[in-house]
Amino acid sequence: MKVFCLVLFFLGSFSFHFSLQAQTFDLNDSTKVYSLGENVFVLPDTEGTYTIDDVSRTDKVKDFRLYKDVKPIYDDETDIYWVRFTLKNTFSSRKLYLLKAKDAEVAYLYTPTTNGISYIRSEDGIIFPHTSRNIKIDRSACFVITLDRFESKTFFIRVEHRTAFAKQNKGLLNTLEHLTIEDLARSIELSKERRYYQGFYLGAMVLLALNSLFVSFLFNDKRYLYYVGLLFMAATLNMIFEEYLIEFFIPNDPTLNWLLTVPVTALLWFFYTLFFRSFLNLKKVAPFWDKFFIGIAGLCLVIFALTFIDLYKMQWMVFLLVFTISIALVVNIGIVIKFKHRPASFLLAANIVYFGGILIFALAQLELIPRSYFSMHASQVADILLGLFVSLGLADRVNYLRTEIERRNDENRVLIEEQKTKLEKEVAERTREITKINMELVTQQEEVTRQKEQIEKANENLKGQQGELRKAYQDINLLSDIGRDITASLDIGVIINTVYKHVDEMMDATVFGIGTYDAEREMIGFSHFYKDGVMVPYREAPINDDRLSTWCARNKKPVFITDFDEEYSQYLQEKARGVLVEERNSIIYYPLIQEEKLLGVITVQSPLKNAYSRNHYRILESLAAYITIALSNYDAYQTIQLAKDEIDRKNLQITDSLRYARDIQSVILPGERRFKRVFKEHFLLYKPKDFVSGDFFWIEEYENKKFIAVIDCTGHGVPGAFMSLIGTMQLNQILSKTQEPSEILDNLHIGIKKALKQDIYHNDDGMDVCLCSIEHLEEINRYKVVFAGAKRPLYYVSEGALHQLKGTRKTIGGRGRNDKPFEQEEIWLNEGDTLYLTTDGYVDQSSPRQKKIGTMQLLTWLEQISAQPMEKQGEFLTEELSRHQQYVEQRDDITLLGIRL
Repeated sequence: MKVFCLVLFFLGSFSFHFSLQAQTFDLNDSTKVYSLGENVFVLPDTEGTYTIDDVSRTDKVKDFRLYKDVKPIYDDETDIYWVRFTLKNTFSSRKLYLLKAKDAEVAYLYTPTTNGISYIRSEDGIIFPHTSRNIKIDRSACFVITLDRFESKTFFIRVEHRTAFAKQNKGLLNTLEHLTIEDLARSIELSKERRYYQGFYLGAMVLLALNSLFVSFLFNDKRYLYYVGLLFMAATLNMIFEEYLIEFFIPNDPTLNWLLTVPVTALLWFFYTLFFRSFLNLKKVAPFWDKFFIGIAGLCLVIFALTFIDLYKMQWMVFLLVFTISIALVVNIGIVIKFKHRPASFLLAANIVYFGGILIFALAQLELIPRSYFSMHASQVADILLGLFVSLGLADRVNYLRTEIERRNDENRVLIEEQKTKLEKEVAERTREITKINMELVTQQEEVTRQKEQIEKANENLKGQQGELRKAYQDINLLSDIGRDITASLDIGVIINTVYKHVDEMMDATVFGIGTYDAEREMIGFSHFYKDGVMVPYREAPINDDRLSTWCARNKKPVFITDFDEEYSQYLQEKARGVLVEERNSIIYYPLIQEEKLLGVITVQSPLKNAYSRNHYRILESLAAYITIALSNYDAYQTIQLAKDEIDRKNLQITDSLRYARDIQSVILPGERRFKRVFKEHFLLYKPKDFVSGDFFWIEEYENKKFIAVIDCTGHGVPGAFMSLIGTMQLNQILSKTQEPSEILDNLHIGIKKALKQDIYHNDDGMDVCLCSIEHLEEINRYKVVFAGAKRPLYYVSEGALHQLKGTRKTIGGRGRNDKPFEQEEIWLNEGDTLYLTTDGYVDQSSPRQKKIGTMQLLTWLEQISAQPMEKQGEFLTEELSRHQQYVEQRDDITLLGIRL
């Protein structure tokens, strides 16, 4: 019995092991495209939580099922699937193969390492930025697979559907059935041939569109514009399917490529229906079908509008295309038979060819007929043939219209002769009527002459009034100029001299002065007082004195006297003139008041009686307003100047402290001598935003490894500098404990949280880190680089191509409860390859137009200059930053480090 049980257990284990190893694809033909198709193992990831460790476990592998046995699982709501398959190289030499996952938006390939326990992850997908794609071939996620001679490996692929289009059209795309593998060199060669054919197709479509556009403007016929729209949409749809739209127009947002499929198809059919009804003149020959096709065009616009609310049902458009063109064929045939319309015959041939091409393409997509190069591109062939037949039809229509125009021209010539005779009779009658009207006009002209003489007399009276108005207008302009001059000055002497110069030109200013009020002493002081053009020494008087100046200031009311002897009693108790006002008969005093606050008085005086009119009084009143503003500005300026002096003194103290902090930080950071000792070829672009920086860099050597890091701390200036000091000390301590980059970041994360007591004070300060360890293996002359990042990537150039390793989506420190450990990736590089470590300050710098440099621009520059000496690279990036930034203030600390191995 025990023996029997052991046999059963052995057979069960063997059968289970056999099931895990089943469906091995033997690669024995370099010219063949192997379709993995229905023979791969599939596992739906309903929750999207499986990892490679989960699906590669023995107890999980048994959950995989052959796709052909469980096809309905691809129609459920799951958007993530795992695929497992085994490849075997039957050749006696090492081979490179290309694995393609057609129409896969995001795919991750897990390749087993030599120990068979861990996996190396590669990623690609048609929604990735075009520049970051592995190989741009055939609208597929592509992966290069290397198999040594007679080697067999089991791979895992994680396929994700992310966009609304892919989720709604999974059955149509059917990514899981379109997994293929083929020889890498052959695939690249076929891709080049395909681009030649696509270039011919697009060139033909452009020529047809330009020809039709020219004819449209030549004959002012809008139906040609419909045809141009049809050709343009057909070419755009082809560019979507061939990924030219991503390559040339939207390389940084490839998700738009799929999302544009339905709206572009809707617009294609919209222009087709409008062109069809317009070309056949259905409004006249078949009104019912004209309304039908207008309805189809409206339905296309509805489907187009639905895409803006994330409805991308491609099945709707396929059904609408087949239904519409079937009806169009029937209607077209009927018009050809009934009206024998020759251009309609060309359109019928075009429709038949176009319908045939779309039908073949649709059947190939649904795999109802074999997929071949012709069937997969039948719609493109149909596009070109449609254009040729329609162009012939349009040309025939032009000839038809030319004949029709000549016939109508003959009819018009006859009508013109008839109209000419009729017009001659009407002209003779009109001439008699005009003669009669002219006689009446002569009578009216005599009456107008009499009225003109009366108007001239009235104009002479108005000239005298205009002189007075002109004088008033000149005074207004002069007051405006005076006001601008005095309010622009902050010197009290300049203000008074400017006012006196202009007032003396406008009125008698034998005596002129401006007095200012000292509120603390209650005194009116005249520092600038003119008598007969000569400045009088400073004089002042208490505000309670019995004088005209103090009366005006005390009562805050103006004084206006044209005869002193007769009018003084309105203001003074006695007739005392005083020293300066002796023999002055005309006097004006006006108070200078701002918001109920007395600032001073202004006065003009003359020995003549009635020297000043009300106009002079209004001029002085206007000047008082300007002088009040100027005096107020002068007081404010004095206050601001004192405050500025105090601020300058404090700024000097702060600046001295910041310079000392900068010196401390520069001592802690690695110097140029240490850089050259560790890395002979390098450049460092380090530009703090303020005196001190929140960015810092760290270099250490430990045993046979070199460690390099670039860190971006929260904030900049003094707070960021304190974080850089803490980070430097923590890294130095951690390195003695562990040399694995991911573990260094884990320990740094814990150390920062403890140092800042973030569990107690709940602050969010932290760091973004790019960290590498570099080990030179001299026996093979290669470099082993292990990278770990905290929200920062590593860029490197190998064999002339730029690559990127993304860091873990987690920052160092902070209050978050993300316990996910940091991950690390290992790459092997050759001597002469370059590494680039950077913070986000360089790419975030704005131009005067508020445009950032951006990550894509930086990567383009790095790839262009990677072969140059490192010193030249640093100079180039510095110059480009300066050219982009111009006069715009730096918005963040900038650190960019380049190293050549």
